[in-house]
Amino acid sequence: GQPYGEEGNDLYDYDAASDVIEAGDTSENSDGEQRTKLEMMATPKFMSQAQSVMVNEGDTIRLPCIVDRLEGFVMLWKKNKDIITVASQIIDKRVRLDEEENGNHLILSQATPEDSGEYTCQISAFNPTEITHKVLIRVKPVISTIPEDVLIVDAGSTASLVCNIVSGTPTPEVRWRRKER
Repeated sequence: GQPYGEEGNDLYDYDAASDVIEAGDTSENSDGEQRTKLEMMATPKFMSQAQSVMVNEGDTIRLPCIVDRLEGFVMLWKKNKDIITVASQIIDKRVRLDEEENGNHLILSQATPEDSGEYTCQISAFNPTEITHKVLIRVKPVISTIPEDVLIVDAGSTASLVCNIVSGTPTPEVRWRRKER
């Protein structure tokens, strides 16, 4: 077929909210040629909302991607900019999909700090639409103290205590308290 309609009119409406053309009924024009009516299908709308989640290291992450209708479209997931699933095909073996009628949930078990990032669910269409979830993995803090053991000082003398944050996500906040006897 030709990419243009009669009189040079483009068959595609690139500015419309709909972007997939489906063949419908056929009819004959005055020259006896078969013509197909074209019906535009709107890109699915997301029913799930983008989320920012923080989970503890070792927990399970469950991210939703549900649309009003999926028929004829392909859903894919990306971590940051890398594709990790296409339809039901898993590319990154760290993840699995819990599929539903109009979408799925991306599942990551035993979360590690490396799982932190942006997870984008995208609907393949002429104008791809997407939602992005932000994931942060909370990692138990590690601190070091000086002295490491008990500090004994004489009454009226100066005591010096140091607390260093070795690691932890998000960065831990240190607060000092004096334990009353």
